Amino acid sequence: MVKRLTSDDSYDKLEKRFINRGNVTQCNEFKQELDGQLVNNSEFLSFCTIITGALKYYDIMRPLDLHKIKSCTYFNLWICERLLKILDNFEHPKFDQIKEKIMGFWKEDNLEETCKPNFISYIGDLNYIKIKKLYEYALNYKTLHQYFDVEKRSCSGKDREYIEESLKLYEQVKHECELETESLLCNALKEVREEYKEDKLSKLSCNGTINIEQIKSEVQKSLALRESPSQPQVAAFQTHVDEVIVGDFSRTQLPNTDGAVKVSGYHKAMSISFPMLGILFIFFVLYKFTPVGSWLYSGLLKRKSIALNIKEEENNELFENTFYPNNENTNSSLHHLGYNPV
Repeated sequence: MVKRLTSDDSYDKLEKRFINRGNVTQCNEFKQELDGQLVNNSEFLSFCTIITGALKYYDIMRPLDLHKIKSCTYFNLWICERLLKILDNFEHPKFDQIKEKIMGFWKEDNLEETCKPNFISYIGDLNYIKIKKLYEYALNYKTLHQYFDVEKRSCSGKDREYIEESLKLYEQVKHECELETESLLCNALKEVREEYKEDKLSKLSCNGTINIEQIKSEVQKSLALRESPSQPQVAAFQTHVDEVIVGDFSRTQLPNTDGAVKVSGYHKAMSISFPMLGILFIFFVLYKFTPVGSWLYSGLLKRKSIALNIKEEENNELFENTFYPNNENTNSSLHHLGYNPV
């Protein structure tokens, strides 16, 4: 089992390198500006100190063991991750104030050309979690490949689970970026594929315990099911599942002003139509593929034959009565009035 992922280790080393190099006075003043509205005040002070230190001494930022992906990318991702831990979500009332303050730190150190503050774009992107995990997988790949596929160590538990999730994510993002190429997610894919040529990120087998072709097949089936026009309900459900896995950036149900959850007319219609379709489908199967169909068919023929006989008898009787239009001695309770010539 890998003791520590390279991505986690890189974040920790960034913090240790700059925790004592930041502007504590400036961060204390900023904390006071927030009026104590943060639950994790002490953690926020450390966060602020690391940012001011990293921006001031960016030249000594530890380089990554990668050629195409810069340390700046992981620095921005680190900001997003730590902000999310401190605020719990990006809808915190103080989020905008903190964001603007960090941007002010960035401008003071004139780093906008050297390292762009992309954390703002990441935070506002619905695919932020996918972007973060894709970059982290690229950073972790060499360690995982060496540990399991080269040294042939036992691969199970959390290591196997992480590799499987990363493989599925990578395949899914490749599909999503076949047409769309300008998004932040597709830019991230482009960078990691430039770093690892020949599609290496799709070939990590966890010492042969992961069936890579099966992973690809599962992803393709899931994507085909989601995109099938004949399965709109399944597609909607699959899309919702992806959004939940990626992060809580979407809301499937929004409360009304009174706090009650609003149920759409679409869902009401579905709750009525699905049972009806199910009943019709069951009748069709019984009629087509079981003896019940023959029984129903013979029963219908019998009823039709009886109805025809009755109709024929009525016609014969009517025909006979045409010769006796003034007969008053019938068994019927009805009285027929006839007119005889004088």
